[in-house]
Amino acid sequence: MDDADDKGSKDNKAEKIVYYSLANGVVTVDDEATDATWDLKFSQDGIVLNSGDDFAGSVKGAFLAELPYDDIATGGVNWAVGGASVSAIPAWYTFGEGFSLVSLGHVYIVRTAEGYPVKMEIVDYYHTPVDTQVSGWYTIQWAYL
Repeated sequence: MDDADDKGSKDNKAEKIVYYSLANGVVTVDDEATDATWDLKFSQDGIVLNSGDDFAGSVKGAFLAELPYDDIATGGVNWAVGGASVSAIPAWYTFGEGFSLVSLGHVYIVRTAEGYPVKMEIVDYYHTPVDTQVSGWYTIQWAYL
């Protein structure tokens, strides 16, 4: 596994759900309940982990009480279990001007389906091409620990 930082945007409009594997990037999923190839499910303003009673994966997550991204190294983590009704990536945003979503800059630790720990921060929720702003376009910063 490469330990270098990797940044990426996930296009995710209201009518589209994006399944993402931290090892392989965007993946195609026919049945989210039985498919263990995805780690994160991005939808309009929610991020769900592939685990729990509703999904086939074994992804785990933990919120690290507002530690700076660059200060996080591997260590003891109390893992939370995600699922359809319990997201391990809760309350990642606040409302800004005009009810825009603004990232709180929280850092989460995710243990992938392959068992690799990853630190992850949601950097932005918007893509701003010329003269317009598109919502549901996640930019995440993440790195293997």
